[in-house]
Parts: sequence; C-alpha cells; structure tokens
Amino acid sequence: MKEKKQKKWVFNLFFEQNAHILIPMMGTLALLCFFNPFLSFKLKIDGVKSEYFISIVELIESYSRELWVVYLVLSLTFVGIVFASLSKKMKDADVIAGFSFFMAFILMFFVREIFSNAGLENFYSASFEIATGWIVFLLALCVGGCLVISSLKNTYTVRMMSEDGVLIATAFVLNFIKIDLIPGAGSFNLQFLPLFLIALRRNAFYSFIAGGIIYGLLTCFTDGYGFMFYPLDYLVGFGSIIFLSIFRKFILTKEEKVNIRISIFLFVGCFLATFVRFAGSTLSSIINYNYTFQSALLYNLTYIPLSGLVPFLIILILFKYVVRYNNKMNKLQGV
Repeated sequence: MKEKKQKKWVFNLFFEQNAHILIPMMGTLALLCFFNPFLSFKLKIDGVKSEYFISIVELIESYSRELWVVYLVLSLTFVGIVFASLSKKMKDADVIAGFSFFMAFILMFFVREIFSNAGLENFYSASFEIATGWIVFLLALCVGGCLVISSLKNTYTVRMMSEDGVLIATAFVLNFIKIDLIPGAGSFNLQFLPLFLIALRRNAFYSFIAGGIIYGLLTCFTDGYGFMFYPLDYLVGFGSIIFLSIFRKFILTKEEKVNIRISIFLFVGCFLATFVRFAGSTLSSIINYNYTFQSALLYNLTYIPLSGLVPFLIILILFKYVVRYNNKMNKLQGV
C-alpha cells in the first residue's frame, strides 16, 4: 500500500515539475498533424476506385480564403503552446493555454462543415472522410487541455458544477423568452444575465467553458441555424463573458454598496463582453449571409447592445444581493 502511494506521489511530483514541457509537447504534436493526412476521399476513375489523402496544409495552399477557421485553429494551438511554456513564469498562463486548446478543439469539429459550405466536396466530386491526422490532432489537444485542467491550482468542485449548471439552465430558459424589437431584426432576451453571474463567480477559463462551450453548444443545437454559425455566433458570442470575468476581483468584494470604482469595472467588463459578441455576430453575418458590413452592423445593433445593457443595469441595481449571493456560495463551496 505504501509503495502505491509513493508511486502516485512521484508521478504527481514529476507532472508538477514538467507540466510546462508536457503540455507544449501535446500542442506541438497537434500542429505536426497539419502536415499528415487529415482527410480522405475516394474517386472512381476508369472503373477503378482509388482512395486519396490530403493534408490541411495542401488544402490551405489552394483554398486559403474559404478555410479561415483553419487559420484560427492553427493560431489558437500556437498560442496555447506559447502560454503553456510560460506557465511557471507567468500567472494564469496555464488558464490561457487551456482556453486556447479547448477553443481549437471545438472549432476543429466544424472544419468538415466548412469544406462542404465552401463547395470543396463538389470540386472533388466526393465526400471527405476524416483521416489519422484529424484524429491525432483532436486527441493531442484533448490530452493537452486535460493536463492543463489537472495543473490548475483551483479545483472545480461538484458544488461549483451544480451552481453553473443551474445558471446555464436559467440562461437557456431566458433564451426562449424573447421580445421582437424591430420586425425582421434580432430579438432581445435576458440570457446574458445568468451568464454574467457565472463570469463574476468564475475565472476566465471556467467562464469560457460554461459560456462558450456548454451554453454555446446547447443553444446552437436548439436554435437550428446549423454548426456553421457556432464559431462566431456562439463560441465567441457567449465565450465573450471572459472579459467580465477578468475584472471580477475588482467588482465582487465584501463591500455591498456600489461605488464609482465598482461601477466602472462592471461597466467595462459588461461592455467588452457585449462588444465581442457584437463583433462576432457581425462578422458571422458577413461570412455566412453575405451581408455588407453596413447591413451586418445595423442588423446586430438592433438587439445585441440592449442584450448586454439591461443585464448590466439589473446587476448594478441589485448589486447588494449579488454580493451576498457570492459570499454565501463561496462559504458553501469552501472558497
């Protein structure tokens, strides 16, 4: 029994001392997969069926404009490697690394749909199938992200998960209670209110997981617009709450009265979160609906700014109760 405990202790010690090396290694392995067979397709030429393989690098060389999401995945993976390498020297570098790896992981699921939307399948007259490179890429990023979570000092307890689950469910319900402000434009709702509360309660990493990944995927499934819209409208749109999370320590203190400092930090955090969602949706309208920049800007201006402003005002007005809720939950969760 003592030997097992000793072995476990040695493994934990080894991981703790070498996490800044092991995590970047997983990211580097993922990047190398870009040069390996990523997709396969079968063609019948003169009655003979042949299987062909193509790497992401080869596709980028021919279809760089259509594969913008691949560049984003590549950039996020590289950012994750850099910050994972700096985790011993830079505070919260591991959080940024995990954030980047998981974003790249999620976005890669939609690359297949990007190919279809860009008409690449029609060009090849065949259906793409995932190859070894794709699988290894996802596995490497998944392992890297899990290693980042394991290296985080702040544990994510069952009570924290339950609390976030309730807030996500509340946001999901509020998403269906919509007010159409202008005919033919977007609709206003209060889904940002519980998401803002998550951002005030959690660090940037967990806020992104709750908002961009869990809630983003949940609403993407139920809205019915298709996964093509997930990266910008949902992942970026609701993952944007991390910008409020950055200022949470300056907003939620033991002080229950709102002062100028708290008001400014709360406003800046909510404004940045709303602005990033607005930017993501505007870019999505241009890419997916072929809107002009002006049309996309006007369409999203009809509802997104108000969707962030109203939750901000509610939190500001009820700030005393938000602080009490935060203190009570911290006590229950032993934070």
